[in-house]
Parts: sequence; structure tokens; C-alpha cells
Amino acid sequence: MPAYLAVKAGKVRVSTSTTVSVQEWTFEIKGDPQDVTSGEHSGYGTYVGGVADGDISFTGVFDLAMSTPVTTLAPNAILSGCIFYVNDTSGASVSCSMIVSSFRINTVIRGKVNATVTGKSTGTITLTSL
Repeated sequence: MPAYLAVKAGKVRVSTSTTVSVQEWTFEIKGDPQDVTSGEHSGYGTYVGGVADGDISFTGVFDLAMSTPVTTLAPNAILSGCIFYVNDTSGASVSCSMIVSSFRINTVIRGKVNATVTGKSTGTITLTSL
């Protein structure tokens, strides 16, 4: 029987003491294959693995009472030991450190205020129970 995952309480740990609830997070792990094709490869492309990294984004309702100050999520901030949880703070997750590339606040009349943080992974990426 398949073991599908359903998100019920997605969270992101942004520091050792602060975990925030989010509506959505994405983590795209990408490789960087390098073309080393030469005349010795009989007409076939040949590649070697380059540097792997991840593009990261998470969005949640902006909470003025949030214990993490906005400056923690400012561009160029390094968030060490981030963990992206599928459900609450256990089970399936992705972890790494990240450098923040942008912090965006989005407002809509008659809507909630959302905050979106984007960035790049730095260092080792660990997948747990995915």
C-alpha cells in the first residue's frame, strides 16, 4: 500500500529556538552537470557531476507577534540549521543552512498579509523520511 504524505501543519525551523508555521514551502534540489564531451566519446555526450544546491521558498501569514524578528530573515542573512517539516516538527523533512535572498510582504484588500522568504541552500542537504 502506498504511503502518501498529506501536509497538515507545515513548519520551518529558522533558528535553533524558533519554528514558524507556514502555508507552503518548496525546496528544489538541483545538480550542476558539467559537459566534458570530447572527440574521444564516439559522438555521445559525457558529463560529470558539479555542485548540488537547493532553491528554497516558504510562505506564511505575517505575524506581528512572531518571536523571530524580521531582521533575522533579511536578505543575505544566514539561517543555520533550517529544517523544513511536512507535518508539525517530526517525520518527513529537509534540512540545511540557507542564505536569504529575499523577504517579501504581500498585502491584499480584505485578505491576510503574507510573508515570503526565498534563498539558496549552503552546505549539506539532508532528506529525512521522504
